[in-house]
Amino acid sequence: MSLAGSLMCARYAFMPNKLKYCGPDENKTLFEYVTNRQPDAGLAEMLAEFKGAWPNLTFIAHANGIADPLDHKVVEAYWLGNSLLNNISAKQYADYTAEQFKKQLSPSAKEPLMKRLGAGGRPHHNFYVYYLFGLRGGKSRLITAGLPTINQCRISWGKVRQVINDQTLLVDSEQIAWNDYLGEPCLIPITREVTCSWEGKSFVPPIQIGTYVSIHWDWVCDVLDTYQLKNLSRYDHKFLGLS
Repeated sequence: MSLAGSLMCARYAFMPNKLKYCGPDENKTLFEYVTNRQPDAGLAEMLAEFKGAWPNLTFIAHANGIADPLDHKVVEAYWLGNSLLNNISAKQYADYTAEQFKKQLSPSAKEPLMKRLGAGGRPHHNFYVYYLFGLRGGKSRLITAGLPTINQCRISWGKVRQVINDQTLLVDSEQIAWNDYLGEPCLIPITREVTCSWEGKSFVPPIQIGTYVSIHWDWVCDVLDTYQLKNLSRYDHKFLGLS
């Protein structure tokens, strides 16, 4: 088991688990794994229960000839995006998705999903968020699904503008909005507060102004390097633009 990969996966899985949206009810244990930096087989077993992330991690690993779904590059590919996604053909991923979710996909849902997969969809967290919540289903469907939910669930990023206190940062970021003129979703710049500490502990070291961080459900998951920031931004914009 990759120690760095399992810890990275736990960073991004923690907050939706704490909010009881996915995975087993183990948020305190997940948090302790990350803050104590002492992963073991128990963490891998816990992460395998995340029904959204785990199938995609195993698929990315298999498609790239990697034995461990928690290999750091595999985990990075799913949550942020990297070159491993380039080794997956549209047909390969479409076939896998159709088989993996055949019981959940109705004919009416399968057709648009296959279309987006063919247009560039890949096993990336943000692709699933956008498809799952009907981002391309028009304004009424998008409002019904809830833009706030989409903006919270997607992995976003922000440049730290101010350290408000030990728990809160002010960041310059982007969020999805509906463009009435174009009749499609778009990204607009915003400044928002995000949380970086829980019970006096954080996933990240003391943050300096100008640092870029990744965000999931208003929680600071990690500090992004230039390569990670570029990949996350590129894939996020790509998936947002799929029609």
